[in-house]
Amino acid sequence: MNITASRALARRQAWKRARRHWQLYLFLLLPVAYLILFSYVPMVGAQIAFRDYSPVRGIWGSAWAGLKYFEKFIDSYQFERVLTNTLRVSLYSILAGFPVPLALAVMLNCVRSVRWKKVSQNILYLPHFISTVVMVGIINQFLDKNTGAVNLLIEALGGEPVNFLAKRELFYHVYQWTGVWQGIGYASIIYISALSSVPAELHEAAI
Repeated sequence: MNITASRALARRQAWKRARRHWQLYLFLLLPVAYLILFSYVPMVGAQIAFRDYSPVRGIWGSAWAGLKYFEKFIDSYQFERVLTNTLRVSLYSILAGFPVPLALAVMLNCVRSVRWKKVSQNILYLPHFISTVVMVGIINQFLDKNTGAVNLLIEALGGEPVNFLAKRELFYHVYQWTGVWQGIGYASIIYISALSSVPAELHEAAI
């Protein structure tokens, strides 16, 4: 049997399986449509970066610009600063955001009281569902130089209030650790589920 005949036979068999199990493919229709609609269709708009975009002409009517704006950005005096800050924030995010949820998952997994574990998990998950706007408002309230809880605590301990939101050197720390606080509970879910599936005998052997 030649290659063409083999491919034709494989296509016929695939169509037979599809007709036999059409209900399963029907179930797949909705998630596939969701994926295409919200993941692939928006990518059409990414070509704005390669065009002299005009709202009047639209995406398809705007003239093609190629790498014009990329070259302009790379040649700008701010490129080095932007690239450095992006890499710094990304590396800081990895170093701060990876081990903390893992440590939290290990600690929660060691909690014996089921009720206390559930209460702790619910409290830790709540910040993830707070919108960014509300989160920024909470951070402003906590870190305010005059009335913020953090500075009030610093003053109570005999220190001087710190303007956390106005010091450039503190930006990275405030940005990253508030992000860790917001996402630590949700990020630990997958680790908790993995640890909960480990047999108790294996834990005892490790101890």
